[in-house]
Amino acid sequence: MSISGAPGSIGSQGGPLPRRRHPVRRWLLHVVAVLHRWAESGRARSATATWGFVQSSIIPGPPDALIIPLGLADPKRVFSFAFWTTVGSFFGALTVFSIGVFAFEKFGIPLFSLIGVGTNTIQHAREMFAEHALLVVLVGSMGLLPVPANVMSIASGGFGVPLFSFVPVFLIGRSTRYFIVAVIIRFAGSKLVGWIERRVGRPFATLR
Repeated sequence: MSISGAPGSIGSQGGPLPRRRHPVRRWLLHVVAVLHRWAESGRARSATATWGFVQSSIIPGPPDALIIPLGLADPKRVFSFAFWTTVGSFFGALTVFSIGVFAFEKFGIPLFSLIGVGTNTIQHAREMFAEHALLVVLVGSMGLLPVPANVMSIASGGFGVPLFSFVPVFLIGRSTRYFIVAVIIRFAGSKLVGWIERRVGRPFATLR
């Protein structure tokens, strides 16, 4: 007999039952794995641009999920990876910004409710955007806000941030984030790879 329903529950063989990953997390990891294989097959530009678009519009995943492993594997191309991720991220942000402009009540508000943002918080965010809109966009595009960049972009459209202000500030923030990561990998990547290999006892190229 097994006892289930709580973390660390005991199965019929006396061992703990395996934890199930959240479906969204499983899907996110699957998407990253597919794009990583895509990049390794010679389509790194398309893969990094696609991840940039998806992460800025659909999936609230880690922005650097492809730049870091691809850059460590091929440091000479890391600035190209950063550039194409920025391009994809820009178009993804533009997509959800448009949703915020034209369908905020239909899609933006339900999305906020889905991630636990209530009416009072939305009102506070609206006031914050009214006073510091470009600063919020800059910080959010760098991934330094406690909400995903796609939520920030929808809010920007819904709360009336002008498109011609949103675009350059988002590009500055996002490219700064990606190119800082690229600089670190380009000039310290070999040391980081060596440290990883010493820790795991395997060549970096065999890690998957």
